[in-house]
Amino acid sequence: MNREAVALAVPVYTTFAGRLGAVDESLVRDGRLRVLHSVTELEPAKRPASTAPTTRDPAVLLDLMLTALER
Repeated sequence: MNREAVALAVPVYTTFAGRLGAVDESLVRDGRLRVLHSVTELEPAKRPASTAPTTRDPAVLLDLMLTALER
């Protein structure tokens, strides 16, 4: 679910303690996935309304995913 959240531009944390896969390591390097070692590392913040998708249109999801690949 972490990768799906990244595709939707949702801040994502992982608590996985094992070896991360190559995709997850890349997301961590890009700052799009954060490894959470302690609850004190959480940065709760309300997301601006302008970044939240407002529809469940599959075309919107596809556009978000393709945009993420261009980075």
